[in-house]
Amino acid sequence: MRVASSCDDVKTTVARTAQSGVVSAWSHSGLRGWRQHMEDAVVAEQIAPALSCFAVFDGHGGDHCARWAARELPQRCRTLLAGQGGDGPPPNDVRKPLAELLLEMDKELKTHGRPSWHCGATAVVLIVTPESICLANLGDSRAV
Repeated sequence: MRVASSCDDVKTTVARTAQSGVVSAWSHSGLRGWRQHMEDAVVAEQIAPALSCFAVFDGHGGDHCARWAARELPQRCRTLLAGQGGDGPPPNDVRKPLAELLLEMDKELKTHGRPSWHCGATAVVLIVTPESICLANLGDSRAV
């Protein structure tokens, strides 16, 4: 659904319900604001039956880094699980693997990102398992 306000800001809202797995419903909403185009990227994926991944990457100075991170995060979460035995249960404590994954992505983006992008992104990442909820952030983005 797209909603335009009187300021020509574009608001996008997405919702999904009745998923099987650890998270059965979710919703997110974004507002472009004064930029020419939306610079944020969102991840909302069930990585495995017992692991869901949600993230907001707030693009700074462009959307390239945010879109790259949104593409990479679910794939790297799947790789993390594959290293733990594939579709089996997620690690009991996802804090350390998630922190290492995000730091690895940050380092890779700094060293292999395209200089022409001239942008960056902050992140808020939520990993949900049947036993835990793990929230992480990079940069000045926060969630409670």
